[in-house]
Amino acid sequence: MSLKLIVNGRSGFTTSKNKDQYYLNDEETDFEIREAGDGRFVAFLNQKAYDVEVLEAAQKHIRVKVGQQELEIDIKTKTDEILEKLGLDMTKTALATNIKAPMPGAIIEIKVTAGQEVKKGDPIIILEAMKMENVIKSPADGIISQILVEKGDSVEKNQALVHF
Repeated sequence: MSLKLIVNGRSGFTTSKNKDQYYLNDEETDFEIREAGDGRFVAFLNQKAYDVEVLEAAQKHIRVKVGQQELEIDIKTKTDEILEKLGLDMTKTALATNIKAPMPGAIIEIKVTAGQEVKKGDPIIILEAMKMENVIKSPADGIISQILVEKGDSVEKNQALVHF
């Protein structure tokens, strides 16, 4: 399966896998990824290691930190591209059902209230983890139906924070 990657708003990256071989922009690539725990990974690309931290993950969207650089990555399949050409861009109309904690931490601020309408990318919650503030953003347009945490709560990775 071939995927199109839009990194920081710039398209032009494609990735695919055929059996055990990975391709980046149709060129054979040595690629491996190893989990390091707590939302951290080590990615090996053509024998060079990169420390990767997942800051936010939603369906077909991920925000990561590679070294000191933050990257926003949107993922599109061939089907997504066809639907977009037909005017049926499902990534723009996707409805969120809930937001989960991407890592363990403490809730230091809640930016929304139940019943509030939010747009994709709006800040929802600020989570402190490893002495860093992480802004948890809305993965899609929607209306907040329930907030499941309070300021000061400790949360675990993948714990539901907000329902749409």
